[in-house]
Amino acid sequence: GSGMRKQHGIIDPIDAIAGSCNIYMYNVADRLGVGRLCNYLDLAGIGKRREHSLREERRGINPTPAWLAEQRGEPATLGKARNFAIGQGELNLTPLQAANVMALYASGRCRDVTLIRGQSDTTTWELPLSESQWRAIRMGLYRVTNDPGGTAYKTANWSNDEYALSGKTGSATTFPTPTAYRIDYLDEYGQQQHAIMPAKSRKDAIEIFRLKFPVATFDPKSDVSLHSSWPPRKGDAHDNRHSHAWFAGYLQPINASGLPRLNDTPPLAFAIIVEFGGSGGHTAGPLAKEIAPLLTNYIPPN
Repeated sequence: GSGMRKQHGIIDPIDAIAGSCNIYMYNVADRLGVGRLCNYLDLAGIGKRREHSLREERRGINPTPAWLAEQRGEPATLGKARNFAIGQGELNLTPLQAANVMALYASGRCRDVTLIRGQSDTTTWELPLSESQWRAIRMGLYRVTNDPGGTAYKTANWSNDEYALSGKTGSATTFPTPTAYRIDYLDEYGQQQHAIMPAKSRKDAIEIFRLKFPVATFDPKSDVSLHSSWPPRKGDAHDNRHSHAWFAGYLQPINASGLPRLNDTPPLAFAIIVEFGGSGGHTAGPLAKEIAPLLTNYIPPN
């Protein structure tokens, strides 16, 4: 969870509560600002495509002040920082990056993702946090699923004799994804026609159309319109807001009493995203609970 109790004017770093608290994160954003916050996102690998990653992997977006100015023509305001602190706004990361962030929380080190176990030419670096700060983060993630007040306690509470599931739920605001565009055109005989091009963007639809109908005449600005999307769009723009359901976490080693061994590096981290799934706790949480016991099959013996 993201909330922490304040004692005698300071934040107690180990007494993290289980609730997910946007206000706490807003206060963190107020202290850091966009620049410092994005510096830490950079250290966590956000906005980068690593050398050994999957070919299909995207860079994601680390919305630094420079990026905001160049790509959006907007200043790095306090409101932007608050939005980024809760994972909203222009901030964008892939499921693989989210899993790697959880591995960072679990170990205190960030490492390039590799496809081959034991690959030795990967880059590893540490973030400038104290051990007590790492323990606070790990305790918060543990309580999300293991404390009755946690956002995923009812849906993702799981443990065995050696491990307990730790992690964080998330619901990322999004809008329907285009699935096809309609293009009105004149054919080689000057007759009015139209074609439906399956594509996720207007640009892709135009490229596909030009390959299929090289002699057609059309105006890319006025003759291309959205034909369909998923989920189907409704009349009111507000009704078109949806959420992707997230859960990202790892298997936290526990002792004989069932308490987390926060100094021991967990062996596996993972991320789940259910596109347009709604609530992370209600949709992705149960999937994490199903996956957790399967992951134990892939933990190397001590």
